[in-house]
Amino acid sequence: MPIPYKRLSRQATRLTGLCLLTVSALPAWAGSALSSQALLEQFNLMVFGNTTSYQEVAGRTYVGGSATGGTYAAWGQTLGSSSYAGLTVQGSASGVSVQNGGAVVAGSISNSTINNGSSAILGSSNTSYNGSGTTYVAGSIAGGNLNQSLISDLSQSSLLSAEVQAAQSTSTSDYQSQLVDLSQQLSSLTATGSTSVSGNKVTFTATAGSDGVAVIDLTGSASSLLTSYGEFQFDVASDVTTLIFNVTGDTLSLYANFLAGSAQSLASNTIWNFIDTSSLTLTSQFGGTILAPYAELTNGNEIWGGVFVNNLIQYGAIRDAGFTGSVDGIAAPVPEPALGLLFGVGLLGLGWRRCRASG
Repeated sequence: MPIPYKRLSRQATRLTGLCLLTVSALPAWAGSALSSQALLEQFNLMVFGNTTSYQEVAGRTYVGGSATGGTYAAWGQTLGSSSYAGLTVQGSASGVSVQNGGAVVAGSISNSTINNGSSAILGSSNTSYNGSGTTYVAGSIAGGNLNQSLISDLSQSSLLSAEVQAAQSTSTSDYQSQLVDLSQQLSSLTATGSTSVSGNKVTFTATAGSDGVAVIDLTGSASSLLTSYGEFQFDVASDVTTLIFNVTGDTLSLYANFLAGSAQSLASNTIWNFIDTSSLTLTSQFGGTILAPYAELTNGNEIWGGVFVNNLIQYGAIRDAGFTGSVDGIAAPVPEPALGLLFGVGLLGLGWRRCRASG
């Protein structure tokens, strides 16, 4: 059964002050947000709050709060196609290193290094910019080495203009709400697989339904299988295209070893859906996308796959396996631009009538 949760009411928020709404102020999110499928494919790490890192993230990263430390879009990693930069930070950044794809930082950046790719800093900068690319800084430049071409206006770089527009097109809370919705939808799927225990080992047997999706239920008391045993074995049928583990538990600490290289073999098409978890600790190598939109994750070892969490304390590297599974048909569709426009115009008309009536 899905876990009840408090949904964010976007419509109610937008109705506030509706009498002042004009056509030019239609919501920026209309037709701009990435689908849940695209988020899983384009980001190696998405943190809705803050991240503190002592390690590297191989692929593309989005941070809704502040980013402290860490290496992003690491060397040797080819970033897939996206309108987002290698690192997007909606707050401030300090002590970060970006190796590919540049960065967009809404706040200030300090004591950092951008080694390749164009960057847009919307606050002040005390950072070094190296390699190929262009740099835009809206605020003051207090230090660091500027070894790239400095531009004075974003219109001088179509790439940076597009990346800043992408960063501003959808709020972090909307993306978090979207992935909370996805988590709830996945939690309602009927289990098709099973589990068994032998000694200190748990075996997960994944059998696909007609759509190629295999679901293993680890909710309620079954979540203890994750926290009480030291070895995980995975028997996955060859016709499984997407493997989903549904997990509940407010505070979870996992230490089991993924046997026979399964952390890497599961990485690209597996989703660990931590439905209501607020604190998640991983001490051994882990494989598969971690969808835990409410959780603070502390990882002490390597993760193979995407990570989508509320806050992150990172001690182990996060490797981008490239998500090849599918949540299409499970996730609620993103509004088409025309539908978003019509919705906005409808709100405008409603607000105008209310204003006239109240006048």
